[in-house]
Amino acid sequence: MFNRTGVSGNHPFEIITSPGSDYFVKLVDNVTGVDRVGIFVKGGQRIEVEVPAGQYRMRYAAGETWRGMQHLFGPGSMTSYQASSDIFNFNLSGGYYRGYTVELIRQTGGNMDTRSISASSF
Repeated sequence: MFNRTGVSGNHPFEIITSPGSDYFVKLVDNVTGVDRVGIFVKGGQRIEVEVPAGQYRMRYAAGETWRGMQHLFGPGSMTSYQASSDIFNFNLSGGYYRGYTVELIRQTGGNMDTRSISASSF
C-alpha cells in the first residue's frame, strides 16, 4: 500500500474481491487527478485499510501475476484496467469517519459503474 497524501488515514475502506485475478486499486484525487492511495489485494480476499480524508475516484488494474508497481500484472492483455465513475467522499459525517466497501465482483444489478481504460489513463 502507498499513501501519498502526507497524512495518516482514519476512514475505513474495505475491498472485497472474487477468486481468480489479483487487483491493484488506486484512489485518485478527484480534483487534481493525482494518485493518492494504492492498495494491492489478492483475488478472493477481503481487506480493510484506513485512508485519509478526501474526495477520490477509484481506478484498478487486475491480472494473474503481480510484477510490482512498475509493471503491475504485465504488458498488453495481461493487465486489465478499469475506472469507476463514482466519487468516494471520505469525510466526517455526524462525528463518524465515513468509509466505503467496494466489491470488485461483476454482478448484475451492481451499484458501481465501471469502464475500461487504457494503461496510460491508469
